[in-house]
Amino acid sequence: MTHPTGQPAVTHYRVLGTGDGRAWLELRPRTGRTHQLRVHSAAIGCPLVGEPYYGPVRVPPGNLHLLARSVSFTMAFDREPVTALAPPPPHMRDALAACGWTEQSGR
Repeated sequence: MTHPTGQPAVTHYRVLGTGDGRAWLELRPRTGRTHQLRVHSAAIGCPLVGEPYYGPVRVPPGNLHLLARSVSFTMAFDREPVTALAPPPPHMRDALAACGWTEQSGR
């Protein structure tokens, strides 16, 4: 997706689950543009819950449901990738559970 005055941006995504009118997405940005995930999610019809700028309705900031769940990287001195995985915060668990997430499976 490219805005006429902006830089190109690429985000790969997949739907991990749906429920209660929401979708649980895995987003993988391939570029690092400002607000990239927020803009791309809104553009495909899935604005982030609590999105104050790019959603269909402006809402007060403070309840944005965007979670950097995992990250994987390789350090220059080590050839093995390091992966960190974070559990969802308590305020997101009910919405994720409605989309199929369970604490036992992590999915």
